[in-house]
Amino acid sequence: MENFGNTKSRPFPWARGVFLLHVVLFSTAILLNLWASRRLSSSCVDTTIGIRPNSQHHRDPVGHYPLNDVAEYTPLKFDAELGAPSIFKGQPRKELDDAWDALVDQPMIMVNRETLQSFDPTPKPSKKKDGHYYATVEVYHQLHCLDITRKFIWRDHYQHVDTFMDPPEMVWEHVGKCPSALQPLPPVCVLIYEILCPCPKNTTDHCIDLLRQVLMCNSDVGLIFYTDVGDRQPVARVSTTHMCRNFSQITSWVNEHDSELGIFAESM
Repeated sequence: MENFGNTKSRPFPWARGVFLLHVVLFSTAILLNLWASRRLSSSCVDTTIGIRPNSQHHRDPVGHYPLNDVAEYTPLKFDAELGAPSIFKGQPRKELDDAWDALVDQPMIMVNRETLQSFDPTPKPSKKKDGHYYATVEVYHQLHCLDITRKFIWRDHYQHVDTFMDPPEMVWEHVGKCPSALQPLPPVCVLIYEILCPCPKNTTDHCIDLLRQVLMCNSDVGLIFYTDVGDRQPVARVSTTHMCRNFSQITSWVNEHDSELGIFAESM
């Protein structure tokens, strides 16, 4: 009689194959899931600028640009209520001017030829040395224009600002076609100008149109909601939260890469 008790149990020959097949399929599923998740996250809409950054037709002008890594996005609630206090608002005063100067007066930087060609393949760029070129981060030009517009509105106080002391043709390019308002005139002349000049007080053509283009390019697609206040017109809740680049990080990086030439120059 056979002794079955000493017989060792062996797995069927196909069992190991089935097990290996399951391992392969499981690993493949994990890899596909990771790939799909990464693909989805990389193609998500950037809510700040309203485009797909990695889209074939809407990419950043350069494949790798330092500020893309430096300037992180962070939630920021706008303080946009009428009458909301701000160091950047109000009548001209030292505190206000110092705050605006701290925003605008940032140095030029130096970039290599690859970066230059990616952004603007200009035929005759201004070059310093070692194949590097002068550049200004766009946000500071845009803030410069906003500051000039602010000063033009308060031009009686800012008559001696460098920009307003430029040759007339340069002033016209900035603020329209009424340069006489920008000159240090006697009060009676200013009064006559205010009465007769057909241009509005805030004809700041260049700056306003640049800022228009910036706003349209960024196209904030957030929503403003309203508070019901009974019989009165609903009140707009304009202090909304946005995902904003960390401006302090941008400024720190720019100062670390100072070209030592100076701040933004309209022409060189």
